[in-house]
Amino acid sequence: MWDKPHQDALGVAASQGVIGLLAYIWILVAFVRTFWKGRYQRGAVALFAGWVAYVVAIQADFSWIPTSFPFWLFAAAAIVTWSPKLEPVRVAEFPRRIAVPVLAAGSIALIGLLIPGVVLPYLADANYYATQATADPQQARAIVGQARQFAPYESVYATEAGNFALNLDQDGNPAADADWVAAREAYQAAAGLGSYSPEMFRELAIVDEHLGDHAGAVAAARRALELDRYDPASQELLKRLTRQ
Repeated sequence: MWDKPHQDALGVAASQGVIGLLAYIWILVAFVRTFWKGRYQRGAVALFAGWVAYVVAIQADFSWIPTSFPFWLFAAAAIVTWSPKLEPVRVAEFPRRIAVPVLAAGSIALIGLLIPGVVLPYLADANYYATQATADPQQARAIVGQARQFAPYESVYATEAGNFALNLDQDGNPAADADWVAAREAYQAAAGLGSYSPEMFRELAIVDEHLGDHAGAVAAARRALELDRYDPASQELLKRLTRQ
C-alpha cells in the first residue's frame, strides 16, 4: 500500500493543497535568495551545496523526520553563516563552575536520547525489513516481535505481526496453523495506535468473526470502509457481515 507519493513537492501539494505548495516553494526561493546575498561568506557555497543535494534528492522521495534532519541542520548553519555580522551581547554572567557541569549533564542527556530517538527506531526498521527476506514463518514472527519491542508506538509493525500470526498466503488466506488470538492482539494494537490501513481493519474483521465477535467484526469492517469508501473489498466484506 502506497500511502504517499515519492515526490516531495507532489506530496506537499496532495497533503497541504495549493497554499501549502506555495509556502513550500517560497521557503526554497527564500533560501536561494539568502544564499545569493551571502555567497561570499566563508563556507556559504559548501552549505548551499549540501542543502541543494538534499532538496534534489528528496524530489524522488518523501520527507519524514529521520530524513528531514539534514535540511534543517543545513538551514540552521546557513542562517548563522549568511547573516550579517552580529556583535554578541552578554545578558548575564554565568559562573563557570556551574556552566560546565550543566553543559556536561545536558550533553550526556542528549546523547542518551539518541537511543530511544534514533537507535531503537533504526533497529525496529531493520528487523521489519528483515522479515521480508525470511522464509520461515516462525522466525519472521520472532523478528517482527522484536521490531514491536523496539518501537511499540508504530502501528505498521503491529500490523505485520498480525499478518505473520495468520501466515497469510499470496491470496491473503490464513494458513491452517494460523494463531488467531495473537493476530487479534496485534491488529487491535495497530488499531489503537491509529493505523490508517483499510487492509489491516479488514483482516481484523475476519479475525473477530472467526473468534465469534460479530459486533467487533462489523465495527472493524466499517472502519475499513471509512478509510477507503471506494474499496470494493471493504464494501463486499461489510455487506457479507451485515447480511448475517
